[in-house]
Amino acid sequence: MSKPLIFSQNLTYRYPSVQTPALQDLAFTVEAGEFVLLAGASGSGKSTLCRLLNGLIPHLHGGELQGDLRIAGIDPRAASPHQLSHLVGLLLQRPDAQCLATTVARDLAFGPACQGWDRPTIARRVCEVVERLDIAHLLDRSPYTLSCGEQQRVALAGVLAMQPGILVLDEPFAFLDTAGASQLRERLRRLHAAGSTVLIAEHRLEELADLANRVLVLHQGRLVADGTPNQVLTSHLADWGLEAPESLPVSPPSQAATREPVTEWDGIQCERDGRAVLYGASLAVAAGEIVALLGANGAGKSTLLRHGNGLLRAQGGEVRVLGQPIGRRPVAELAGEVGLVMQQPTHMLFAPTVRDELAAGPHALRRYDPAWCAQLSERFGLNPLLDRPPHTLSAGQQRRLAIAAILASRPRVLLLDEPTAGQDAAARAALRTLLQECAAEGVAITVATHDPLWARSLCQRWAVLAEGRIVTPADDSLAAGMQHSRSLIPSQERAGASITHRFAKTPASLLEKEEKEWSGQGERFSPLHETAAPQRGEDRNEEGERCPDSHSLMQRSDRTGCFDPRALLVVYLLGCGLILLATRPLELLPLFTVPLLGIAFGRYWGAWRRVMRLLWPTLLSFAIIVGLGSGLEAATGAVLRLLALVTASVWFFALTPPEALGEALLASGLSPQGVFLLEGTLRFAPAMATLAREVREAQESRGIRLDGVYLLRNGVALLAPLLTSVMRFADDLAEALETRGFGGPTRTPLAEYRFQIRDWRLVSIALAGGGIAAAGLIR
Repeated sequence: MSKPLIFSQNLTYRYPSVQTPALQDLAFTVEAGEFVLLAGASGSGKSTLCRLLNGLIPHLHGGELQGDLRIAGIDPRAASPHQLSHLVGLLLQRPDAQCLATTVARDLAFGPACQGWDRPTIARRVCEVVERLDIAHLLDRSPYTLSCGEQQRVALAGVLAMQPGILVLDEPFAFLDTAGASQLRERLRRLHAAGSTVLIAEHRLEELADLANRVLVLHQGRLVADGTPNQVLTSHLADWGLEAPESLPVSPPSQAATREPVTEWDGIQCERDGRAVLYGASLAVAAGEIVALLGANGAGKSTLLRHGNGLLRAQGGEVRVLGQPIGRRPVAELAGEVGLVMQQPTHMLFAPTVRDELAAGPHALRRYDPAWCAQLSERFGLNPLLDRPPHTLSAGQQRRLAIAAILASRPRVLLLDEPTAGQDAAARAALRTLLQECAAEGVAITVATHDPLWARSLCQRWAVLAEGRIVTPADDSLAAGMQHSRSLIPSQERAGASITHRFAKTPASLLEKEEKEWSGQGERFSPLHETAAPQRGEDRNEEGERCPDSHSLMQRSDRTGCFDPRALLVVYLLGCGLILLATRPLELLPLFTVPLLGIAFGRYWGAWRRVMRLLWPTLLSFAIIVGLGSGLEAATGAVLRLLALVTASVWFFALTPPEALGEALLASGLSPQGVFLLEGTLRFAPAMATLAREVREAQESRGIRLDGVYLLRNGVALLAPLLTSVMRFADDLAEALETRGFGGPTRTPLAEYRFQIRDWRLVSIALAGGGIAAAGLIR
């Protein structure tokens, strides 16, 4: 008799500095080829068990682990996550933290490259997952510009590209639209039929009840049920905080549509990153009405909601609240009338404790009601957590807290972005009841969701966002709306061609088109022209469809410009050295002007402006402090030096993706450990500006005014949550890198990094010019 693939006996785990074990005395086995649904309420230990299976616990998280656990005979305590990544593929809960490269194409190739596969194999694997998950239209995009649902699909594709024997997914359906969920279900069915072992932690049991052949239920860290879906899902699920599939009630039709609208989006136009996201979208929601906003991933639902509270300003059309255009009213002022709960609740939480978090918004808006906050705390199951820091809560608990914190201010308009993602049955039921009570009090509620069963139990009306507009079928009912949204999803993705002017049916055709566009640029853009490439069209996926070969894949994924990253690094470091040598403003001015010209010619103004918006309060404070101590000339020089360093850094990192620099340094023979540390640090840098912006937006949405020199007035209010978010993001990024095999002894470069004549010329000119400039500065 063969040994089980996963074996656990008396398994107990406790996180550092936490007294209560997250898992207690777990005993179970999983045979090869099983499809296991891991169910349980929020905080029951599902994510902890998933991290144990690929070694993230205890290697990254530490803590105390007792008992016996074997994965294919391997003890995770004795094997690193990199070693286990060849066997166990783990998809984590947070999609944005799993964006590991500058383009989707590179992101998908990252894991197989870390496993050391050759380029044709990497290209073939990328082709297969692109076809199966229908993400060819995303290959050129930066993962950071995608919606949460699109990021989820890309992260899943990155895991599948590694072809693990055991697939462990943590809440994979949380942000997926109907089409994406159907594709994932079919993909999982095929993987299971092909012999893969699948274990999925999920709250939405209806998605997997007919696919799984076994269900494990965790409750308060203990295994309380283990059996077939029929045995477990027909038992007393409510005792464990679960909800049986198709058990939600259907909400009665609304009579609120005849009332005057409280919030209106009238012909909203929005273009972001050169793509038209909204194209004349119009929607009105009356007092007491609950409207479900449906649509495919990337349709613009989050963008529409962010226009509703002023975080985004309409490029065309108008947003009205209580009959008045919001115009340029500050977001913090609108927070008294409009409450927005974002997709990622982590960024919304900034107080030291849960208790303080509930009171922060009401205090800022001068409408604090301790009785109402206490009622919300009880309704959302937060009473046992009141004295805990918000960043220590589980993802589901954080989402409940974020919703409760917004409701604590009693807004007239409530905008919810995927409020049930990661929520268990008790939280979903509590939220449904509370929203119904808010609607009864006259609050106008709009819910963007991919959870149609829950929406059917709550919402009286629906709106489908497709092709940048709100569309409706002839039958004005929620059920018809959900059906209509399903039928629109494929056409909506095809409609991206008319909106974004870019779409291709298959990755092969998309890559061919891209290759034609780039082949005319000649050798200066692709060092791979010098290497022998496989015969194009030879690689095919399992269904016989043509796949991109390694040549075309690396062309599209390696867009570092016309110079080797190492040559650019020499120029950058030389420039920073000169900036540090200069002391007088007249010396620093040209050193600031040169990288600024590089920003202008490269059209990187957007990135530079974003950094400057974050840094100008620091620059102002720095100038005042230096000026008071050393005079005007010293202050001017200090500010110019900082500006020059920042501008040079923006220019360098815009030209040089971290993964390309890491691969180039590895090709030079540098220590893998040192290169991986540098690359991980560089990956973190672009996320800082995004995190700071999201933290600021979240605080303004809670009514906290960060106008003027907000760092001087509210430094702690911004920096404390920013540091917390940075630390949490760093942990999540480290987890994502480990799950994709980062940090192993080998990695396949996705391009051929070899100094060309142009690189030697650039370095020679930079060294000569830098030497002359340094001599002048020293003299």
